[in-house]
Amino acid sequence: MNRDRNGSEDLMERRGKLIAEILKGMRQLVELSTQKVDRTATIGQMEYNSMAIDIQMNGLIKSVEDLLGLTRQLREMWIAGPLKTFGEGEDEAERLMRADAADVFAMRNQLRIAARQRTALASGGSITYMSAPVDGPPPRLPPQPTIATAATKAAPAP
Repeated sequence: MNRDRNGSEDLMERRGKLIAEILKGMRQLVELSTQKVDRTATIGQMEYNSMAIDIQMNGLIKSVEDLLGLTRQLREMWIAGPLKTFGEGEDEAERLMRADAADVFAMRNQLRIAARQRTALASGGSITYMSAPVDGPPPRLPPQPTIATAATKAAPAP
């Protein structure tokens, strides 16, 4: 669902059209259901009237379903807000993920140091560890251009 193109005017116009369809369908349904059937009416005429009522009822149900879909879309927009365009907010998300990763690696290093100290104390304190803390994730590199392989270079052009 593209929430950006659905401005409030478009949604209100769509709402108005759906409500008008429902009212028109109700009026036609009442007209069809209140038609007088006299003694000269044939079975074909009565069956036509019955089919027309069924068709009108199906159209009315479809209009109500569309209106319910519109209200669901409005609720989604109200709760989730409009969708961001492609690439929008990526820098902020990357910064937040890197900050979270740095916190996780710091906790990992603290747990690692504590485990080593417990091991050293359990063995009498004679173990010495020489290691650096675990760093964060590797830096983000820009995409690299593809290099043509020898097979693609050797292939003759048609």
